[in-house]
Amino acid sequence: MVRTLSYAEQLDECGYVILPSILSPDTIARTTQRIEQLLDASLSTAEYLHGSKGTAHLKDLDPELPWIAHALREEPIARLVRQHLGDASHRGITYRAPMPGHGAQTLHVDWIGPVYEKHVVCTVLLALVDISGRNGGTRLVRGSHRDVPRMLPKSLRDRMPGEIIPALTAGDALLFSGHIYHGGSENNSPHPRHALLINYEGIR
Repeated sequence: MVRTLSYAEQLDECGYVILPSILSPDTIARTTQRIEQLLDASLSTAEYLHGSKGTAHLKDLDPELPWIAHALREEPIARLVRQHLGDASHRGITYRAPMPGHGAQTLHVDWIGPVYEKHVVCTVLLALVDISGRNGGTRLVRGSHRDVPRMLPKSLRDRMPGEIIPALTAGDALLFSGHIYHGGSENNSPHPRHALLINYEGIR
């Protein structure tokens, strides 16, 4: 019988793991409502002006979304981050919503230096809507976190063997190593793709 990998083993083996139903429907609705209020109040800010080019951003949302900050301190997210990075700090909760026709990124890594006993950086994406390859899901190259990058892709069109776009249900969390090749894909749906991003860095 094939043994099912634990979340920690999946993260170590694949470079990413999907954690289902981290946010309840009520929490998603509460979060979305607060974000809409913040966006309405940000029409003249740099975040809005940046968003008008294709992707809406809001930064440093911990004080505005304390229930999300609390969820990040709970199992299983806190435990997996600790196992992957050791002691770590996060750089604040960010909202990111690629608009239709936008969101594509070149595959990249967040850390290209050597990795010793622990990895250095990782990211948690909290899906506020269902996310797939159609509406701007995250491209990942399975297992690529185990190799020091030798040649980074140069174009949005560049693809790598083993590249996938994990499908997420609203409320799921995608936790992935910052050492894995990753990048946003184009949102080809008629709606914005709403998600929260939290970047972690190990304390060295």
